[in-house]
Amino acid sequence: MNMTMKHLSSNDTRVMFWFECPNKCKKRKAVFDNGEEFKPEPPLCPRCSGKLNEKLERKGEALITYISCPNCKYKNKEIIDYEKDRKEWAEKKRKDKELLKKYRWQFCLNEKEGQEYISHIESMKRLREVMEESEKKQKDPTYKKVQKLKRLKITDLRENLEKILTKERYLNLKLDKPQMDRYVIVPFTLEDGDSKRGEYDSRNNCRKIIKETLEKTNWRLISEGISYRLGYLSGNLKGYEQEEDLAELIRKENKSKPNIHKPDDFEL
Repeated sequence: MNMTMKHLSSNDTRVMFWFECPNKCKKRKAVFDNGEEFKPEPPLCPRCSGKLNEKLERKGEALITYISCPNCKYKNKEIIDYEKDRKEWAEKKRKDKELLKKYRWQFCLNEKEGQEYISHIESMKRLREVMEESEKKQKDPTYKKVQKLKRLKITDLRENLEKILTKERYLNLKLDKPQMDRYVIVPFTLEDGDSKRGEYDSRNNCRKIIKETLEKTNWRLISEGISYRLGYLSGNLKGYEQEEDLAELIRKENKSKPNIHKPDDFEL
């Protein structure tokens, strides 16, 4: 069989291929692009509902279907003129092109305007995400606690610790060179001015003072704690800058605390 034509199916977006036998029988069939053969339902007469007869004839680019009813003598003729359809489609494209050329300045953006528009859309998208994240944080009790923390710089940190530690006779607080990474790690040393305190009491008392002093700030004593040698105490302080890191810190501390209901004493 030879392919005689192809076109989009009227029922879906598949392509339908028409074939015809080159011999005397002139048998025809239609096949979709996926190999499925088209099997039409027999047409019924609009007058008597009898089965209609169809005869196909091709004249140039036109496909003519002659329809007749053997019962009531109903007749009809359907014409598909592909050449006419192509001309109409080409004319429509030509008119659309003229309209586009004429009104492009009014409805289309040039390259500069297009880039500015894209940047504006991206900025609006980021702004919306920031606002949604901000709204989420405002409702989150963890972030509410983060907002109440004192954000201490290194000078404020030293002054606060010296003031409290000196009262408990821990003297000569010295902060060493910091390690700058995601967090700020600051080594420190000090001296126990009370010679009667033993190592155990000295370390634990100093750790308790530092932890309580830093509890409502953005600084913490690193979990390794405090070392003691001959009255010298040393350790490391950890500073947090990012809200997300502080929120994670608060969550971890809340998990480690006993589950005892208390009034909110987090106010500074």
